[in-house]
Amino acid sequence: HYHDYYEIFILLDGAAKHLVNGTVIPLKKNDMVFIRPSDTHDYASYDGKTFSMLNITFTTETAEQIFDYLGEGFPSKTLTDALLPPFVHLNAGELAVFNARMAAVRAISSDDASLRKTVLRTLIFDIFTKYYSDFSSNSHTVPLWLEELCSEIRKSGSFTDGSKKLFSLTDK
Repeated sequence: HYHDYYEIFILLDGAAKHLVNGTVIPLKKNDMVFIRPSDTHDYASYDGKTFSMLNITFTTETAEQIFDYLGEGFPSKTLTDALLPPFVHLNAGELAVFNARMAAVRAISSDDASLRKTVLRTLIFDIFTKYYSDFSSNSHTVPLWLEELCSEIRKSGSFTDGSKKLFSLTDK
């Protein structure tokens, strides 16, 4: 699917395949992805296993205002023009802080939409400045075949079987 707004999502539990712009990117718990309106994407589970995620959506106007405020020193054009959506992996402490901030957003009364909007925009701003301020389009992801190979080699007995097992897993 695609949409006319921006999205930041975090994989909270499990693992998933992110099918985006014709590429499959493996995601694991604590991965945070910045989706742009130009991205076509979908999600699939590994072997039917479940995963959960949290989405924050925001308008192009909000994104443009944040990028304008951050100025020319911020890589907004690189973020929005990269072939694949930028993503980062949060550590457990960072995820805990993020979850606490989202809980604070949810605790704001629905009657106070303007406060909720301000607190959420502050969170989005903080995400951009903390995690994406040094983004480079030269960033790359681990290919799916390598991720799957690593998963197989971690299984009991595979590693101790050595290179013979490795070659059998790669069909070489």
